[in-house]
Amino acid sequence: MPPGTTNLLGLGLNYCIKAMSTKETTEKTFERLGDDVQRIYALRDMENDDDNYIHLVYIKSEYKFHPAPVLMERALESFETAVKKKQQELRNRRSKLRRNLSQGSWNLI
Repeated sequence: MPPGTTNLLGLGLNYCIKAMSTKETTEKTFERLGDDVQRIYALRDMENDDDNYIHLVYIKSEYKFHPAPVLMERALESFETAVKKKQQELRNRRSKLRRNLSQGSWNLI
C-alpha cells in the first residue's frame, strides 16, 4: 500500500469527497425534476380499484410522458433559471475552490 493509506482509512465510511463543481449534478437534477412533474401530472387522476395496483405506474423507465400544462412547464423553467443564476453568482464570488481533503490525501486517492 502507498504511504498514507492508513490515514485515508481513518476517514470512516460516511466520509464523502466534496465535489469540485455542482454543474453536472444540477443538470441531471433538473432533468429528473421535469420528468417527475410530468409523470405525477399524467397519473394524478388514477383510481386504485385493484388492490393497490396501478398498472400505469409500472411503465418502462424510457417512457416519456406528455408535457405538463404550459403554466407548470414555465414555472419549472423559471425555477431552473433562478437556481442556475444563483449558482453562477456564488461561483463568481468564490475565489478559490476548497477541498475537504489534504493535498496528500487527494493525491493518494
